[in-house]
Amino acid sequence: MRGVLVSFRHELMIVSATLLAAFGWFFSLNSLSEMPPMLFVGVRFLTAGIIVGVVGRVNLRELGIRQPWTLVPGLCIGLGMAFWVLALARATNLGVGSFIGGLGNLLAPIVGLILFRWPVNRATWMALAVAAVGMGFLFLHQDAKPQPADWLFLASAVGFSLNFVINTHLTSARSPVLLTSVQLVTAGVCNLVFSALLETWPTHIPSWPVISWMTASIVLATSMRFFIQIKGQSGIPVSRSALIMCLEPVWTTAIAALWLGTRMNPSQMIGCGLIFCALVLRSLSADRRQAASQSSLQNG
Repeated sequence: MRGVLVSFRHELMIVSATLLAAFGWFFSLNSLSEMPPMLFVGVRFLTAGIIVGVVGRVNLRELGIRQPWTLVPGLCIGLGMAFWVLALARATNLGVGSFIGGLGNLLAPIVGLILFRWPVNRATWMALAVAAVGMGFLFLHQDAKPQPADWLFLASAVGFSLNFVINTHLTSARSPVLLTSVQLVTAGVCNLVFSALLETWPTHIPSWPVISWMTASIVLATSMRFFIQIKGQSGIPVSRSALIMCLEPVWTTAIAALWLGTRMNPSQMIGCGLIFCALVLRSLSADRRQAASQSSLQNG
């Protein structure tokens, strides 16, 4: 029973992280009105990483100089966020974009299989297939056609899936606070370098409303979100956490409807329903497998 409660707590952490991430879309969208995209992401992630490190009293000596792998997830976040913020600045439909970005969560078990030979059971394949069909329904309407932002969201999904898998591989041996701080700082520096090379920086300080949106992005949608996500990932299998992360585009679409008045067409509603079915299917499968495992131990 205790194991079930611990697992549920970690799942709830990831659900909370998806909600914070969804609000982050709108915090960021309002911040981009006065800042270049990659400069905004660079400042956001660098500041958030420093906050996590100071509040969490990170000891960099725990990192060591012989663990370059610890920096790789941060580079993956940095690359993924660079594509994501460029897509956000060009997006015409945040709901569709959020579901394309959500493909990173669906790709995570496959990436884990390729990189670390993690097993993917039949139930996971079935859930992934159902979720993939749900993604397909997002484009089954008359006006659907790929936009430049869609391709950028897809590129960001690849970076996020790599980050997700490598994080899960590292969390068993490293402090979540340390990992969060180092990865956010790495992602921030990465985007600041991109921005210095590719963007023209503004000559004035952003207005107070933009600073407020940036603060919300840094504290809530970045510092708190990534710490909760990495902490949650440390306690459940990657395939389950990856599917739970599919809630992010659902929240984003719902908030877009309330905040921006964006409407979902019938095919998008079906797509969201299928993704929820995939999550339920995976959750029920995990519960049955855990119950079977406990039963075998008791019988043994």
